[in-house]
Amino acid sequence: MKKLVTTFFLLIPILLCAQSNKYEKIISELSAQYKISSLTFSKEAFALLTYFDIQLKDEMKALIDDIETLKIVTPSENYGTEYVNTVCSIFSDSNLREVDVSRYVTKANQCNVFVDNNLLSINEVHIIVNGTIVSFFGKFKHSDIRKLIKSADKVNAN
Repeated sequence: MKKLVTTFFLLIPILLCAQSNKYEKIISELSAQYKISSLTFSKEAFALLTYFDIQLKDEMKALIDDIETLKIVTPSENYGTEYVNTVCSIFSDSNLREVDVSRYVTKANQCNVFVDNNLLSINEVHIIVNGTIVSFFGKFKHSDIRKLIKSADKVNAN
């Protein structure tokens, strides 16, 4: 039993690194085909929200606490639907599951959502809104997806 627990704790950093490497591979493949810009925000950056006394609803505070990293990738040029189709294809090929979001999203925005295949919790949520990729890393519940989509839509609107 002790050996099993030790093995489990040794595998956690490897699995976390593999997730990050998978995302980096996706972005690398995308940047080989298109000009893109990216931003990364760490958990510490979200602490600035409280520093600047930004008022958040309690449900958003709880969600922000679950976010470890936020990454935003946007195309430098308008590539149209070809770009979005390529992005979705790359995410599909990387063993991420696409989520049906038709009940969450208005028809005005083209939105695709990909999550990791973990059944217990979600560690990665990648939302593609009108070509902008907003990726959330952390520990999320399935019920958080709707809130994350709304957040990604606000990021894309700005």
